Amino acid sequence: MSKIKVAIVEDDFIISHDISANLQELGYEVTGIYESGTEAIAGIRRDTPDIILMDINLKGGIDGIETTEIIRNTWDIPVIYITGSTDRSTLDRAKKTLPHAFIIKPFSFSSLGTTIEFAVYNYTNNLLVNIKDVRQQPGVMDEDHINRDMLFVKEKGRLVKVLTSDFYFMSAKGSYCEIITANKKFTVSRNLQSLMDKLNPNTFMRVHRSHAVNINKIDSIYDNEIEISGTRIPINKTAKTELLERINAL
Repeated sequence: MSKIKVAIVEDDFIISHDISANLQELGYEVTGIYESGTEAIAGIRRDTPDIILMDINLKGGIDGIETTEIIRNTWDIPVIYITGSTDRSTLDRAKKTLPHAFIIKPFSFSSLGTTIEFAVYNYTNNLLVNIKDVRQQPGVMDEDHINRDMLFVKEKGRLVKVLTSDFYFMSAKGSYCEIITANKKFTVSRNLQSLMDKLNPNTFMRVHRSHAVNINKIDSIYDNEIEISGTRIPINKTAKTELLERINAL
């Protein structure tokens, strides 16, 4: 399980390091603190975060809004604006960059943590929404560019990042699903098909009405079962035929 990675773009040293210390205390990983838009772009290129906290009124050649425009043209990363300015013209400029939230200074760090969680959750859950409509718009991300390498899963009242490569298998439990990894079990409020829609079809396969597996984690294949890390999972005949065609079986 990986921490959510946050980049902070803020030209006030005291504020930026105060934000960083509080985020780390809340369980986030801070990938970098940048005082200017130019520094932020270079830093994000080196270490891409999951979300960016962006001060609108940055010093230097480009402000936070222009920095966000440049970043969004290269990376699909959610941005939360931090601003002490609430004038209409600034907010109208900022809205055109499609931020995931605004935080007005001064703010509490508990509200900052909540805002980050909601922004990450909405971003993750909207990735696959209206793909058909999105494809009709020129120059917009299509399904092949959706990041299927990670999901954010709710655990103990907060969202945590889980790499899908760590998934062993998933089991349906009514309207819920259990996701099994090497050392954790997550319960998510989605049915199995909805979960499968968010995963890479080249890696994950539904082998039974109630089970799907990470093909790369399979240890053994029996007549009507698959074994993954000591657990046997049922597989139906049709799925077994497809599985044998997809793996290197001698």
